[in-house]
Amino acid sequence: MGPGSWSDVMHRLLDGTEQFDTIHWGYRPVLAVERDLPERTTAPLENILVKPYYKGLMDTGRAILSVDAWYELEDTGRDAKRWRFQHQSGELALVAVVARWEVYGHQPPGAGFAIVMYGGRPAILAPEDARQWLDLSLSANRVACLVRDKILPGSQFVRTEN
Repeated sequence: MGPGSWSDVMHRLLDGTEQFDTIHWGYRPVLAVERDLPERTTAPLENILVKPYYKGLMDTGRAILSVDAWYELEDTGRDAKRWRFQHQSGELALVAVVARWEVYGHQPPGAGFAIVMYGGRPAILAPEDARQWLDLSLSANRVACLVRDKILPGSQFVRTEN
């Protein structure tokens, strides 16, 4: 799984039910196409709140992506090292994402998702906090505070060279 692929994300419908949909990993709204801006696979939390590129996603496009691990490249000069991060318990990591999609239908232009980043890493939440992230009755500012306050600390993840 990686940018450009398709992944199942969980989101909450307006009636309160939760559902999985398969969505393109990478977000590029029509605004970006018109201005020849690149697709984004990650979205810094502060940008989501203020940039037109992400307009409205915190209000209606919050979803959760579950992963067993994620990978980061470290440029060490001559060679890049690839690091694998996994929760120390081996449990799935619940990653906050913002997305635009069409429920039960053909995905419109700009459909896709981007991983929410905070403090330079994916916004990974505990199960109870992930449920709050999905709660569309909570304001964008409230769930932004949730991410800032409840993101799982890096100490809960094991880093191995891959």
